[in-house]
Amino acid sequence: MTGGATLNIGGTLVNLDNLCIANYSCDFGNVVVGATKKRSFRFTNVGKLAINFAFDKKILGNYGISIEPDKVQKLAPNQTVLFNVVYATRKNAKFGKVKSIVPIDLKYGPSYAIEFVANLTIPELTMSTGELDFQKVCVNTRKMIKVRLENHKEVPCDWQYFFKADVSASKEGKEAGERF
Repeated sequence: MTGGATLNIGGTLVNLDNLCIANYSCDFGNVVVGATKKRSFRFTNVGKLAINFAFDKKILGNYGISIEPDKVQKLAPNQTVLFNVVYATRKNAKFGKVKSIVPIDLKYGPSYAIEFVANLTIPELTMSTGELDFQKVCVNTRKMIKVRLENHKEVPCDWQYFFKADVSASKEGKEAGERF
């Protein structure tokens, strides 16, 4: 063995550098593609010795994750550290469940892993009909049709209606008004 911590289990030496003691999960839930989401978690040293560890920034960056603090020095037994995690999705990310496993390597000890999980989605509004057809409408009368707007996605869909006046119609109306 080359300088790594080992443990004798039933006469067999186990290299602790390659042993993953536990996997933890940080679930971001539904995340809109192109947006960021934040979570926090606490890490407590339940051992009898102070520990040092750092997150691999390259691995985190590849997944769009940033953690503060990104390293811990001399965390005493029974001490706790609060981590703030930001998950930034890319605009071209594929929809669906994503899982990113990030190792936590303790210096001279076993490793742990955090599994960051999210469901990437987008808000989507669908209309019950493909087009609005009022058919025949008499001059100076109103006609009402019903349209249903539905959101079948996991995240809220905010929407607004903006009336865009027909430029050619308003010019004709203006010219017609000037003629009278």
